[in-house]
Amino acid sequence: MVRRMSFSSGARRLLTFTVVLALALILSIVLMKASDDVVYADTTLKYGVVNDGPLNVRSGPGTSYKSYGSLQKGKAVTVRGTSGKWYIIRFNSKKGYVHSDFITLKKGYKIIYSSARYGFVKKSVAVRSKASASSSKYGTIKAGKIIRRRAYRVTKDGTKWYQIKYSGKTAYVSAGRILKVTYKVYNPAREGRTKDPLNYRTGPATYFGKKGTISEGKKINIYSRVKANGEYWYRIKRSGTYYWVCAEYVKLLSSGSTGGDTTTTTDFVADLKKQGFPYSYRKEILKLHKKHPKWRFRIQKTNIKWSKMLNAENELGQNLVEPTEYESWKTLRKGAYDFGKNRYVSFDGRWNQASKEVIAYFLDPRNGLTENNIYQFMGHKFNSKYQNKKTIKSIVSSVDYCFMNTESYIKCLYNAGKGAGVNPNVITAMVVMEQGWKGGSGLISGKVKGYEGIYNHFNIGAYTTSNMSAVIHGLWWAKGAGVGATTYGRPWTSRTKSLKGGALFYKTGYIDNKQNTYYLKKFNAMNGDSYLPKHQYSTAVFAAQSEGKILKRAYQDSDDYPMIFYVPVYKDMPSEKCRYPVCKGNNDYYLKSLNVKGYSKTPSFDRYKKTYRVSVPSDVSKVEITAKAHNSEATITGTGTVSLKKGENTKYVKVRSTSGKTRKYKLIITRK
Repeated sequence: MVRRMSFSSGARRLLTFTVVLALALILSIVLMKASDDVVYADTTLKYGVVNDGPLNVRSGPGTSYKSYGSLQKGKAVTVRGTSGKWYIIRFNSKKGYVHSDFITLKKGYKIIYSSARYGFVKKSVAVRSKASASSSKYGTIKAGKIIRRRAYRVTKDGTKWYQIKYSGKTAYVSAGRILKVTYKVYNPAREGRTKDPLNYRTGPATYFGKKGTISEGKKINIYSRVKANGEYWYRIKRSGTYYWVCAEYVKLLSSGSTGGDTTTTTDFVADLKKQGFPYSYRKEILKLHKKHPKWRFRIQKTNIKWSKMLNAENELGQNLVEPTEYESWKTLRKGAYDFGKNRYVSFDGRWNQASKEVIAYFLDPRNGLTENNIYQFMGHKFNSKYQNKKTIKSIVSSVDYCFMNTESYIKCLYNAGKGAGVNPNVITAMVVMEQGWKGGSGLISGKVKGYEGIYNHFNIGAYTTSNMSAVIHGLWWAKGAGVGATTYGRPWTSRTKSLKGGALFYKTGYIDNKQNTYYLKKFNAMNGDSYLPKHQYSTAVFAAQSEGKILKRAYQDSDDYPMIFYVPVYKDMPSEKCRYPVCKGNNDYYLKSLNVKGYSKTPSFDRYKKTYRVSVPSDVSKVEITAKAHNSEATITGTGTVSLKKGENTKYVKVRSTSGKTRKYKLIITRK
């Protein structure tokens, strides 16, 4: 986004323009790369006005160059470039130069494309005479059409538009409804064969609606190809209508390129299929494989139904979010919210229950198959090929204030991991997750009264009880749990003992218990139904993803290692990965009251109960339904006067929360 500032001096205006121009140039370079790497000489335009005149227009960038003429104060100009402190403009069909001190730049800019650019219409879009929603409308382009983008315009209010030709006229469409693509037509149509069961969609991306599935091994005709968001898609026809399929899963039977398919890629996909990875996993893993060909992915078949796993993780207290998290990430379900005090119930001291949608997002392994999130699936056993003091150093030196960024700490971490057979990068990230980058907790200070010289870097046993704080209970455990326990090398009377003992605790309690990744440490999915949701290291719903991101820092200098990632698959999973949760509003979709005016209902009202019965006399043909939401900003539909037929009448009152969630209350009104 262009930064918009107002400066008094010409030098500052020039600096602003130079930054904007650079950003615009970067944008145009990005657009170039998206278009089959053809180099374009795009023109970036800025708009300004003469702030003091008359202003000489010269043949070169300096006062020694001859004057072509002058511009009066208030004259609008189009700036096409810079040369030192001079702006380049067009004057009487010639290239001219004006000093930047005398031009006030307006907000907004325009990039004129020097060669063909295309766009896919995501939603029907109005065609306007100018780059303004208030300008006259020429017509509408329907969703699914391919358009040619001739220029990109950002107006002074930040609105983005594409310039096109429409019925021979220069016109504009809102950029928000257009997906940037490259475009190639096949004439005649090409023939291909599906490599897998393949979804066909209304547009060239997985977020477009699925309209059906083509079986594996079926021949299809391909009419064109686009590249959108780095992926190739083919346009096909089903029952007379055009749709789109991902090119990666189609083998062309006639000459030409699929846009990146190779024998190596084909073999890799075949291996994923043989292991049992579903298509929704394979397409994400393949993207990682193309960037990191040495990486290997191993399936972990949980043999647990997705719905059962999700319901188990949705139990109260199992998955929590910070109290400062989005309201829309929290639930107001029974036991999670105190309606009497209008506040969320606290778990583990101060945390709040996560909503089911948030749990589903972090639980769905497919959301971990990205550059940033993949390390939650890295194996946790020691392997000297890609685990050493250098990789530990990469983690602790990635910020300026990590308390473990010393030679002695790095040595202790490495020896603790190697000695226990645990990936030392993993335990480093765990300590950061538990103690923070700066440390400072009483659990690692060695100075807490009554527990002087005792350390617990992994926060093992550090939870609040009726008579102990989390810190005291953690130190009590590290000292011997009140009974002189010596397992895991307790008492932990030094930093070295704490790290070694904690690593051994993690090895025997988790890695040896089929919980050999951050994901499985958080979601115990490989020990059968009876372990749901038991023996999970953390209640923070995002724990696996967050620890994985810290672990990623170990490989910020180089990730070109033969690393193995273990990815769980559940039975009967949704066909598409669970979406990222909404980040606005709250989930309060509960009623405070519900009544049929003048008549009683059974059972008595309870915000958590959805169904109620009401009886009215046979001569009553209409009743009035009233309801009040607990949250005054929630919306209610279905209230007011309703007509009744004889017998049972089912009426619904629907509440919509500010986050967009809806809840239906059902009234069964019997007219006798």
